[in-house]
Amino acid sequence: MWPIIALILFSSVVPELVTGSTPLSGFVRPGTLLFLLVGYGLAVLVIREYALRSRMGLAGLFLAGLAYSLFL
Repeated sequence: MWPIIALILFSSVVPELVTGSTPLSGFVRPGTLLFLLVGYGLAVLVIREYALRSRMGLAGLFLAGLAYSLFL
């Protein structure tokens, strides 16, 4: 359970902080944090489950992430 929680948190917080899209003060607000956790977290979980069930390799996982990023 902890690896899934860590995956959701890292996939939500790290891209926003690295790109500067959301300032550090934005993570204090519960609405913003919830929006980011749901927006990134659900997509990461869906891609993870799809990758595990279809036994795709690293290239397939990369393409699934790329497809999600183009969808946004």
